[in-house]
Amino acid sequence: MIGPAVFALLHNDNPIRAMVGNCISPGIIPQGQPVPCIWFGTDRIKLLPVRNPMGCFWGTLVVGIEVAEDGYDQLEQLDKAIRKVLENFSGVSVGARLTIEPAVQTPDDFNEGTRYLNRALEFQITGQLI
Repeated sequence: MIGPAVFALLHNDNPIRAMVGNCISPGIIPQGQPVPCIWFGTDRIKLLPVRNPMGCFWGTLVVGIEVAEDGYDQLEQLDKAIRKVLENFSGVSVGARLTIEPAVQTPDDFNEGTRYLNRALEFQITGQLI
């Protein structure tokens, strides 16, 4: 639904791409993906029951960051870059008109198995497919 629009916003930003390259994934991060990387989830965004034939949606966009265990500075840099692109965004991206509210940060986490630091940002998003 809106995954391509979110992907384009993140992928087309030069500072983000300089930090993660092409390591931006919808859903979960593929096993073996190098870090730093970004994932985003759109499963908490739902179509609204409106009579607009194009489709309107509202919900929570989750954007996650993973870095190596010693990469806290990278985590902070990616956080700032993602916020700069998405917070208060109002415009069109790949077939969707979007309005994105400021992020709420969830607690940072450390994965013992992968030795990665993780952070998720939750954005309220509304929009319409065009």
